[in-house]
Amino acid sequence: MRTVSSTEFVRNPRAVFDQVVASGEPTVITRHGAPVVRVVPEPKPMTGTEFIRLHWGKSAHIDDPDWLADCKSGSVPEDIVDPWER
Repeated sequence: MRTVSSTEFVRNPRAVFDQVVASGEPTVITRHGAPVVRVVPEPKPMTGTEFIRLHWGKSAHIDDPDWLADCKSGSVPEDIVDPWER
């Protein structure tokens, strides 16, 4: 992890931000050698497909044409019940 003194950060904050964005790695700002603040890059947004693959892996049938058609139509199978509607 990269460290930057508070003096260097105050002189050129944009360079620190640009480095964090470019590298994707956090940078720790220090004062007298002690860590004070961590600058962390904002995570990039995920598509729905990326989210499903991340959480369900390859077992997700996101390439199945029937599954895609159901998702696009917005239809919900009749056997699925909303637990909040009782």
